[in-house]
Amino acid sequence: MDLRARVLENLIDKLLQRDDKKNTQQQCIQAEPVNNYVQQFPNPVFTLDQALRLQQHLNQSKIQQQEVIQKHDAAQTISLCQSLSPRFAFNSLYEWQQNLLLQTLTAPQLRNILISATTASGKTHLSSIFVLKTLIQQKKSCMFVVPYVALVDELTIRFKELLPSSCCLCSLTGLKPLPQFINNKPTLFIVTIEKANLLIKQMVTLKVVDKLGLVVVDEIHTSCDKNERGQKLELLICYFLVLQKYMKKLEEISKNKEAKEQKTEAAVQNENIGHNEGQKELPFQIIAMSATIDNHVDFKNWLNADLFQSNFRQVQLQETIFCRNMLYNFADQQKIKQVQLIDQNPLLSLLLTTKKPLIVFVATKKLTKTISTQFAQLISNNYKNEADDIKIQRRTNLLNQLTNKIPTIMQGVCQHSSDLLQADRQLIEEAFRENVVHTLVATTTLAAGVNLPAKSVIINGLKIGISQIDQQYYRQMTGRAGRTRESKEGYSILYLEDPKQFEEVKQLQLPYKCESQIFQPDFVHNTTNYLLLLSYQFKIDFRISLSQTLYAHQNTVQPQEFVENVHFLQKIGIIQAQNGQIQLTQLGKASNDAGFFSGQTNYYQQLIHRSNQFGFDIFSDDMIYLFLVYLPLQMYQKFESTTLEDSLEQEEQCHVNYEELGQLNEFVLKFLFSDFEDITQKFLQNNQNNKIKYYILYKVQLLKQAINALKKGNKSVSEDELIKSSLSLCGQLVIFCESMSYNNFKAILQQKQQEIRNLIEDDITDLLQIRYVGVFRARVLKHTGFNNAQDIVDAGLERLKLVLNFGEANDAAVQRVYDGALEVISK
Repeated sequence: MDLRARVLENLIDKLLQRDDKKNTQQQCIQAEPVNNYVQQFPNPVFTLDQALRLQQHLNQSKIQQQEVIQKHDAAQTISLCQSLSPRFAFNSLYEWQQNLLLQTLTAPQLRNILISATTASGKTHLSSIFVLKTLIQQKKSCMFVVPYVALVDELTIRFKELLPSSCCLCSLTGLKPLPQFINNKPTLFIVTIEKANLLIKQMVTLKVVDKLGLVVVDEIHTSCDKNERGQKLELLICYFLVLQKYMKKLEEISKNKEAKEQKTEAAVQNENIGHNEGQKELPFQIIAMSATIDNHVDFKNWLNADLFQSNFRQVQLQETIFCRNMLYNFADQQKIKQVQLIDQNPLLSLLLTTKKPLIVFVATKKLTKTISTQFAQLISNNYKNEADDIKIQRRTNLLNQLTNKIPTIMQGVCQHSSDLLQADRQLIEEAFRENVVHTLVATTTLAAGVNLPAKSVIINGLKIGISQIDQQYYRQMTGRAGRTRESKEGYSILYLEDPKQFEEVKQLQLPYKCESQIFQPDFVHNTTNYLLLLSYQFKIDFRISLSQTLYAHQNTVQPQEFVENVHFLQKIGIIQAQNGQIQLTQLGKASNDAGFFSGQTNYYQQLIHRSNQFGFDIFSDDMIYLFLVYLPLQMYQKFESTTLEDSLEQEEQCHVNYEELGQLNEFVLKFLFSDFEDITQKFLQNNQNNKIKYYILYKVQLLKQAINALKKGNKSVSEDELIKSSLSLCGQLVIFCESMSYNNFKAILQQKQQEIRNLIEDDITDLLQIRYVGVFRARVLKHTGFNNAQDIVDAGLERLKLVLNFGEANDAAVQRVYDGALEVISK
């Protein structure tokens, strides 16, 4: 049939459909064709030209109808944005944000979304609209997952001003235990990766996962980091994806564990693995965001998501290279101009002339102190009137608040690295936002952390420690530039000492591929066991769990390679064969609930078993500290023996200070098959390849010292990190003991957890959830002895006015804080 005949036949179909709708019956008269271009029609007969004109008219009507529908959808989207918050007025949004919202916000069915947009382009602002829509319109809870504690605090401050009284806010980091119940009100959970893993499993256990409407994953590129954080994030997203596909099946399993209508193995194998085909509606939506992904298709396919890309940046970024007094364009490395040096040191001269506020990224912690000190000295010697009296007073106040005094603050310069206590880092960041400090000299970890309003960024060299800077790190660092509200342009300068390094710069201009790391040698065993447990929990084929990883979308994997892991899990009692099927045991369920890897589960279960078997006092401080020592992931993998003694005798490269081990309680040594003579002999024989048990003993002693120092009001940065990781581990152990019904041990762990947490001055997560409480007020409240909203309400308004000092208009500020605390309690 030629084109004309098809056009006419299409016309006939439309005419007949229209007649059917009118319920009219017309007599069809067979007519002889007038010519070759006319076929048999109902009366009257149309020529081809008439038919084509009618066809065009019908198509135009269809287009107009679609335009009406689109206008209706657009009006609905605009109305919804404005109803959520005045901050989301549609006209105030950027064009790329508007386009995304028009296509997704009021769509009839949920779809996962992957947003790839430059830094400072408004990704978080956009995701906030979806969060509020889910909370207010759908009346469902949301989970906002970020990789760093600092980002949890930042988002908590942001959202507490946005959420209406009908919704709740709960921020969770390693310091804070999970809530014992899920609130009936829609709740926004702002969580780290570790807490998200525990929270979603708790929601599944409590059978309230149907209340979850949205999961936002920020900085999704960190799933490809070559560390435990990257592994945990990829596996967490894998869990969400499996839950999206099989949530209904999980509910059926929960309702009737012996349901006969289970899919056969053959049926599972025939499924279209890795896709959501056949699923009518997602139970919840996933929105993933990143500024540094180039291999978008890998992530799009992994998440089964709609991809939205934008190169928009509100403030244009001017990227340059500085080398030997000459400024070059970063893109083509062409000379721009020669720079006149103000100081003999080219780097210091560059710092002095670059527009402020300024962040200087350096390779090591030592350099943060060296360069900040040199720069402050240059300012002090040559620019004594750099700050007015008000700013000098504010810098003096900041210096007095810091635990570790940094004198360079008086010149507006400060170092920033993990060598500082978290409380000090937060105060310094707040001072930078308020322009009390104009220059931060920082390690690269700041690039992936909080949002700081820098106008300019200087990158000192091409190294991070001993490693080379890659495209991802370069973009993260330069992305800090141009974030001040008054800026119309941002400036990034790559500082090089040798022109030969220009060849290395070309690598930074190439696309960067984020690749999965979950099957690297240090992670492969725990990754496999995690996926196996996930398969047994949802009663699905292992290949389906494996297919929901980014790794499976980037590599070819043979599932039969992991058979030995099944035997290991059965050997340590995490799974068992029953009625011809493999199922999770109570230990397996406890391991899953607590977010433990199988090696961790085996280790802690043996510690508890040994204490019961030999009558050790598990409730003594030293024994509690033994349980709260977090070991490296690869060390947990060594605990595959059925006996603790065999595992502890394995060799491991690790640093041990044997002189400190003698201070340990003697029965803890005996618990780990040791005594003081063994330690002495081991020290004399070989101080290189240390047995694992001596490493554990050393860590227990360090934790004991850190806790004692904390009680006296003293602690170092290393002790600070050790205590916080132990608190996070304590939270997991509480969940593990609850699932295993170890009620006495659970109670003593909770008591120790709260005791330590109350001593940590920079744990302000509970206080930041209160409206009108920022970092400064949270610090004042914490220092005065108020840890949460309940403490504030219990104290009463009059007492608060007497003991708190928020500065000017103190009574009014106290009233606001008190009202905010009442609001939290009422929820």
